[in-house]
Amino acid sequence: RNVPYRLTHISMLDNNADIRWFIPMNDFFFNNIFIQNYNGENCLVYAIDYHQLAYVNYLGQTKKVVTLLCPEGYSENGTYTYMYMHHDFCFDGDGNIITLAGKCEKNKIDDKQYDYPAGFGSYVIRYNIKSNKVTVPLHIDKSVFTSYSVYAKEQTAEESQKGNWFHPNTIQFIKENDGDYITISSRESSAVLRIKLGDDWPDENTSSIANPPTIKWVLTGNTNITTYETNLKFLKRKEGTSVLLPNLGQHTSYIIKENIFPDRSLKDNEYYLAMYSNNTDSNHTSNIWDFTDIPESEINLINKVSKNKIYVINETDETYECIYDKNVSFAPFMSNFIYYNSHWINQASNNAEIVEKTLNGDDIVNISFYSNDPKVFLLSYRTIKIDI
Repeated sequence: RNVPYRLTHISMLDNNADIRWFIPMNDFFFNNIFIQNYNGENCLVYAIDYHQLAYVNYLGQTKKVVTLLCPEGYSENGTYTYMYMHHDFCFDGDGNIITLAGKCEKNKIDDKQYDYPAGFGSYVIRYNIKSNKVTVPLHIDKSVFTSYSVYAKEQTAEESQKGNWFHPNTIQFIKENDGDYITISSRESSAVLRIKLGDDWPDENTSSIANPPTIKWVLTGNTNITTYETNLKFLKRKEGTSVLLPNLGQHTSYIIKENIFPDRSLKDNEYYLAMYSNNTDSNHTSNIWDFTDIPESEINLINKVSKNKIYVINETDETYECIYDKNVSFAPFMSNFIYYNSHWINQASNNAEIVEKTLNGDDIVNISFYSNDPKVFLLSYRTIKIDI
């Protein structure tokens, strides 16, 4: 960011790794890409800047550009103009955009001087595709980690990073019979959260609302969170299951409700949670880990290898069981382990390795491997698979 040699882009490759579509970006980290129907036409939807997304049809025509304007109650008398996207977005069941977000100061949008301490992704916002309005259904520090956020900000040594206590990286939307749910992965707190959304927050200064979000569960090994947030539901390890390293600085944490393992049946109240656990204890805040009963050989792998992990979550019992824990190439940040149409895509960001995998019995095995020229530095934020 803000350096002349950083050229950002989206590359779309076929199964032979031949580039079929190359999309230059405006010095922006690509975060996700979706296919959405817009006015009867399928379009690719992706971010083109920190505060804008584009709907582009298969001929390369831009059909719509979305600009995320800061809601009036959040502008602080005009100080903030835009909400900037923070690493990931998704869609709700009505075609509206839901994204992790922070706020950007007025007149700083053109020279990329983003005001990161104003959120660092600690908001979730919704863009209504029909009204073009932005609303705020979630404040992380007001409705989730109300006490831990205060502690974490105090523990952050660098002044410029005091808003970086949460730093989410992925968001997933699932519409259930009883409401709208999101799953959020937080890098800095090493926590994954499942949240039922409530009413929108009217402004920055409101401290409570009539129908607030409900935190269904939190998955973390960070004991500072469990100490400061005693009212939250923390998933517990299922009795009798393996004691493994917790998720450390994880990315791409997604719920999977289909029965992906044919030899294993899920109960009605169970589902899978897959993630790329970066397996690093390096962060801006002071986290404390519970490594009780974890073998020393596992602890010694921290900051040396990353992990592909799959959990079975039981919401009724509020338990988790790690059923897949695989060492992969180490990446201290970014990266992904994503399931799509019976295939898994594993990507380590810092060495631009992309591994496509599939299920073989109870194991997930490699079926293809892609890597860039080692002489060329390429930092890859996320790799996904889609059908066009």
